[in-house]
Amino acid sequence: MTRHALLRAGATIAGAFTLVTAALVGQSAAAAGAGSSVPPAPTGLGVVDHDATSVELAWSSTEPQDGYTTFNVYADGIRVYLTPATTATVHGLTPGSTVEFTVTVKRPDIGDRIGAESAHSAPVRVTLDADTTPPPTPENLRLTGRQTQPERLGLFWTATRDDTGGVRRYEVTGPLGSTLTDQWRTWHIEDVSGLDLSPGNSYTFELRAVDAAGNRSLVPATFVFETTPPGVATGLRQVSTRSGYPALIEWTAAPDNAAIMSYEIFLDGESLGSTGTAAPRVDLFEQIFNVACVPPPSGPATVQVRATDTSLNTGALSAPLTVVFP
Repeated sequence: MTRHALLRAGATIAGAFTLVTAALVGQSAAAAGAGSSVPPAPTGLGVVDHDATSVELAWSSTEPQDGYTTFNVYADGIRVYLTPATTATVHGLTPGSTVEFTVTVKRPDIGDRIGAESAHSAPVRVTLDADTTPPPTPENLRLTGRQTQPERLGLFWTATRDDTGGVRRYEVTGPLGSTLTDQWRTWHIEDVSGLDLSPGNSYTFELRAVDAAGNRSLVPATFVFETTPPGVATGLRQVSTRSGYPALIEWTAAPDNAAIMSYEIFLDGESLGSTGTAAPRVDLFEQIFNVACVPPPSGPATVQVRATDTSLNTGALSAPLTVVFP
């Protein structure tokens, strides 16, 4: 009896499994059929809002909003947005341009079967606002390199943004004319071999940002290139020691037509590198061990400094200061 009961139970389970399997196969086939059939195109595509560089769109669809069905947004025939919702905001458009949008709906992929995509909706065309706002003045225009034979200057600045995003180009105007940089580049090499670079001259460079609509900064950034080297730092003196080593050294700032950028430190005639600041002082202990990374001398040694200005002119060495190392 028990054996027959087990057989009947097994037969019932097997039959149920067969029914469930058949049902799942039927569902998969139905789903596959749904995935492969072409859905109707979205309707009611319209513009909710727009500005100079973006457009907000909305539309309707009979397809389920279940997170699996997706909508493709096309701008002038190119897909630019994919979303499960019936709204989208497209950014990065060109101010003043006219763009035609359409939307399609795509059913989900099932297994290795690609879900079908509908035909395009009726198009909607929108003309974006014109951009008439000039970008702001670029910042931190400075000289970062200087080459001789031929004489060239390397100008650098901080990238700026305007009301529609990043600016496209920069216009550099110098004594020899104007140059537009390549897109988004924040540096420029200026050939100044045709200028009189003897001491006593100065030349002004102006920098404006240019946006995608061609608007230019109203007020330029300026940099004045001076050809006169800075004077000599004077009055070197030792102020403190650290663990028996000379530490803080101060001096009277070197005079200059423009502005001092940094001082180069010399110990017994060998460079220990730059201080990196215009301050007329240096921690000699730090400069030796953490900047130059060289072993210190023993006994008496001489310290000298040499100024460099913002035009990368270099002055003469100061008179030496004698310090004593342990």
